[in-house]
Amino acid sequence: MGPSPYLCTPMGVLKPFNFFCVLFGFGWILFLLLTFLNGYEGSFLMINHVRIPPLDIPMQLLSWMGNGGTAAFICWATLRNKSIRILWIALLSLLLSGILSQLLKNFVFPLWHRPILFFEGKAAVHFFSGQDFRFNSFPSGHATTAAAMGFLLALYAANTIWKSVLIFLLTFGIGYSRVYNGLHFPGDVVAGWLLGFVCSALMAFYFRNASPFPENSRAARVFFFVIAALVLILFAYEVTRFPELAWSF
Repeated sequence: MGPSPYLCTPMGVLKPFNFFCVLFGFGWILFLLLTFLNGYEGSFLMINHVRIPPLDIPMQLLSWMGNGGTAAFICWATLRNKSIRILWIALLSLLLSGILSQLLKNFVFPLWHRPILFFEGKAAVHFFSGQDFRFNSFPSGHATTAAAMGFLLALYAANTIWKSVLIFLLTFGIGYSRVYNGLHFPGDVVAGWLLGFVCSALMAFYFRNASPFPENSRAARVFFFVIAALVLILFAYEVTRFPELAWSF
């Protein structure tokens, strides 16, 4: 079947992608309403104070999967057999969303503190030992990366409804874990999800008919593998030096 005019994806992928967008929209609105109805601080305490011990390890794992290096490797592993255009779009989407997230954190909202610092002396915050709270809170970098990655995987790899559901659960779970682990307010996650989703949507739309750079199939695939491997190795090295960095951004 011929390509769809919408983002140049096969028609078989269109419905699962739309289903992912609906689920993502519900999750985003849920967190937005939670923040609006209970306040920026109250919404955090509502989620963070609900502790389910069997979820502690999965939540830490989900948080790790939202790290930029891990997300880059997941995208490469999932999309490596797609066209070079799609791999370029994935790389640019993750780079753009990550850079914008860090610019907002460090230059636009430099005084937006982490929950544990904000609530110091006011309320208890549940968190795990080894976490680093030096970095600013708004927006959530992990939520940004999760939404950028979720959009890409849903658009280019989800050929069934169930795959789109799994991708949504991964995207939503990463954002939820940031609040559960005491690292972000729900409002930080709302902003991060929106930023990541928009960045990937812009890259996918802008380059829907042409690759951002000339395509050389074999060389390009080797290039993307090297980039993904280097990012993962660098991340692993940093974690061995500073274990708390795995959960911090």
